[in-house]
Amino acid sequence: TNFEFAELNKKSFINKTVKIKGSKNIEALAEKINSVSINVKLRIDFNSKLTVEEFDRFLTLLSEQSFSRIEYIEDPTSMTENWKNWNQRVKLAYDFQSLPYNPEWAALKSSSRLVKR
Repeated sequence: TNFEFAELNKKSFINKTVKIKGSKNIEALAEKINSVSINVKLRIDFNSKLTVEEFDRFLTLLSEQSFSRIEYIEDPTSMTENWKNWNQRVKLAYDFQSLPYNPEWAALKSSSRLVKR
């Protein structure tokens, strides 16, 4: 679902998982996610559209409650070493068909939060 057209507070989404296609309009997306008032899990797929700076900014725009609703964020940027730090804040997923994988960036102490898709 393109987030711009998604109504995330629909009763039919309660206790469900909804996948959202993200865009470079990170302020509007963060506002929509922050306005969710029901129990729903979100998967956000950016298809590697963001720069490192844009994804950093997106994370600062999210409320703590929004982080608890996010099951994972897929392909926020091309895979870079930044994923290692981001993955400590929010679970990341990558599309193994389009991005190179570096296991060192996923290895975070005893458990990895990186999800292979």
